[in-house]
Amino acid sequence: MMIETLSATQARALAALVHELRQDWDATGILTALHAARNRSTPAGVAIAAIRAASVASNRTPAMIALEGSHWRDAAPRADAPRCTVPGHEHELAHACRACVSDLHAGVDVADMPGISEDQAARNIAGAALVRAKYTRPAWLDTTEGKTP
Repeated sequence: MMIETLSATQARALAALVHELRQDWDATGILTALHAARNRSTPAGVAIAAIRAASVASNRTPAMIALEGSHWRDAAPRADAPRCTVPGHEHELAHACRACVSDLHAGVDVADMPGISEDQAARNIAGAALVRAKYTRPAWLDTTEGKTP
């Protein structure tokens, strides 16, 4: 199942609407922000967030549309939204990784994080092998009896 993304036609129409709401915002800037935000939610979610961002007078630039904020509060994230690529953060969405934000506030540089020792890596591999040996796939899962085509 493919999750719908904001199309170019939808983005242009939405940018025109947002530009009518905020004539002090550059139409090209609005399109750029919509492009950056297109994977955050469904097209309707992006539209709602863009209109909400435009309705806040203190937002001086359309770039605010793509940034984290209260205008995204009800927008459900897309099921296939990109995940964070930092090891250990894969459970977080890339555009709003709470672990990365925590690391940033704590002053942790992910690139300089210490790795595990060779001894610990060997223990991890041995432990994983024991678990795999103990828990094998039941044979009945591979049979076709009683299954409908």
